[in-house]
Amino acid sequence: MPAKFRLRENNLVNGFMEMMARHLDDKEIPPRVGIFWYALGYKCFGVEYSYYSDIPFKDTEFFSQKANTSRHSHPDYWVHLQKKNKLPKEFADISDYSRIAYGQVFGLEDGTFRVMHGKWLEDYPEARESILNEFDLPEEKTQFIYDPHWDIGVGWDEER
Repeated sequence: MPAKFRLRENNLVNGFMEMMARHLDDKEIPPRVGIFWYALGYKCFGVEYSYYSDIPFKDTEFFSQKANTSRHSHPDYWVHLQKKNKLPKEFADISDYSRIAYGQVFGLEDGTFRVMHGKWLEDYPEARESILNEFDLPEEKTQFIYDPHWDIGVGWDEER
C-alpha cells in the first residue's frame, strides 16, 4: 500500500479512536454493588459485582430500607475463586475467606450506598478510595459503616 494511503488510513483510525474516547468519557459508569477482599499491593481483589440498577431490592437486617448487593456470598465465591485459580498466590491456599480483609457494598432504594467493613479499614485507610473506584461509587452518596461481622477472622458462623 502506498504511503499516502497508509497515512490516510492511520488518520481515519486515529480520528475514530479519539471520537470513541470522547464518547466514553461522556458516559457515566453506573455504580455497582457486591463483595470484595482487600490487601496492600492488590487493592480490591476477588471482586464480584453487579450494576446497582440490575439487582432487585430486598429487605435486610442492616438498613431501614430495602437494599441490593451481590448475588454471591463470600464463602461460596472464595471457593469459586480458588477452583478457578483466580486468587493472588499468597492467598490461594487459605481456606477461610475471613482471614483476609473483606467487605460488601450495598445499594439502597434511595440511591445511596453503604460499604460494610471491619476494623481493618483503620489499618488501610487508602482502601476507601480503592473501593470507591472499584465499584464506581459516588463519594457524596456513599457511607462506610463498621460492623464486627466484617472484622478479619469473623464470619457468619462466629458469634457477634
